[in-house]
Amino acid sequence: MYLRTDYNIFLIYRMLKEKFSKEYTNLYYYSHLVLGAILAIPLIPLEYRVILLLTIILYQFGQLSKNIRYFMFENRIEKGNSMEHTLNKLKDYFMGFIVILIIDLLYKNFD
Repeated sequence: MYLRTDYNIFLIYRMLKEKFSKEYTNLYYYSHLVLGAILAIPLIPLEYRVILLLTIILYQFGQLSKNIRYFMFENRIEKGNSMEHTLNKLKDYFMGFIVILIIDLLYKNFD
C-alpha cells in the first residue's frame, strides 16, 4: 500500500540489519522523524516533550518486550520484533530531533 523504504531516496541508511525492514514503510519512517523533531522544538514546553519522549520509549520497548509490532496506520499487530528493529526506529526519532536542533541552532546564529 505505501512505498517501502527501499524506494525512499531520502532514507538514511538503516543502522542495523534487521528482518523487518520490508514492512517498515515511508509513512512509519516519516512519522518517527516528525515525532523526534517535535522533541526538539523549543516553543513546546519541556514537560510535554519529556512526556512524549517517555511515551516513545515505553511504546517501543513495550512492543519489544511483548515481541510484537503494531502498525498504527493499518491497525494491525504482527508477531515478532527485535532489538535491531527497535534501535533503528529509535534512530529515526533521534534523526528528526537532530535535524530540528541543527535548524534551531542555525536560526539562532543568523538572528
